[in-house]
Amino acid sequence: MLQPVAIGTLLIWGTIVGVDLVSFPQAMLNRPIVAASVAGFLIGDLDTGLRIGMLLECFALDVIPIGATRYPDYGPAGVVGTAVASFAGWQDPTGLGVMVALLLALVGGRSMEIVRRLNGSLARVAAPALAAGDAAVLARLQRTGILADAMRSLLVTAAGLAMAWLVLPWLGALGDAGRALRLVAVAGALVAAITGATRRAGGAAPRALFGLGVAAGGILAWLA
Repeated sequence: MLQPVAIGTLLIWGTIVGVDLVSFPQAMLNRPIVAASVAGFLIGDLDTGLRIGMLLECFALDVIPIGATRYPDYGPAGVVGTAVASFAGWQDPTGLGVMVALLLALVGGRSMEIVRRLNGSLARVAAPALAAGDAAVLARLQRTGILADAMRSLLVTAAGLAMAWLVLPWLGALGDAGRALRLVAVAGALVAAITGATRRAGGAAPRALFGLGVAAGGILAWLA
């Protein structure tokens, strides 16, 4: 079961990776493989964190967080998904962790839209001062934006962990569904990764090279 120390540590890490996505420091900490793996390390279950992060990374491959683009927030979601998988008590909890993370990632994406609207409203109010070149107002807007993003990340992580704390005691009886959920999660991750990679590849020649790379990787994996 989630302990207070683990909850506090995960809340801090979830806030850090949430802010990293668009505010600061944009050091790729929000990538699912990083967020989930570190979360697993923090709670003493690195293996689960790596598995959750690897699958979520496949879903996130086609996400480019640029400007006002709408996209899920996989950072805090990966943290919560890892915690759920680690403490669910299932023999095969990977699929459960991935499903929880995907749902929370959508919630996180919606929360970013709310913060954007808040930042836009504050910027409109401060427009005259900004037009006059008031650097202090600009700095205050930047600090407010980062703080709002930090609060958003904290609340998303806290909501996910609270849900886990409430639901986990009742999940033990559903452990037999773990393998089926894992198969669904892996299949979905593969489809998302292939779709995203082919879309980014562009024309026929890049796609052919991508297919060649996949085939070569598959052969090497089979030989290994």
